[in-house]
Amino acid sequence: MLRKHININSSPNSQVFLEMAEAIDEKKSSILGDAKFSWKDHAYKTAANEDYLYFWSNSKKITGFILYKKQESEIEILHLVCIERGEGFHMIDEYLSSLSEVKKVFLEFRVNNLSAKKVYDKAGFKEIGQRKNYYSDGTDAVQMLKEL
Repeated sequence: MLRKHININSSPNSQVFLEMAEAIDEKKSSILGDAKFSWKDHAYKTAANEDYLYFWSNSKKITGFILYKKQESEIEILHLVCIERGEGFHMIDEYLSSLSEVKKVFLEFRVNNLSAKKVYDKAGFKEIGQRKNYYSDGTDAVQMLKEL
């Protein structure tokens, strides 16, 4: 299993991210359940920023990734995508273990995403607030923090 941090702002890494996004779009209805969201479109926008990607792959496919931003000693997790059900905790736990010189990790998720809450609670994140009507459909976002 390959695990790697990459800066998706540099070529050819941006191409890896775009290819991964296309593959996820093909399966998104079964993975993410949101047919309106396009990872490929998001990838093109994101690749222009200084975002980073930690991904897992076997010899045949990408099995999951964490898209994040890093600023000094803080990280904000923007997206965590698990292709395989039930792997979220293992992914976040391994990712957190891979970090050096990081003191705080922030993230947010939809208040009704109970499986995400379970994973982040188990990984030691603490709720620090909510953003009311944060998502376009009016759903609130839960904000969490883990201090390392």
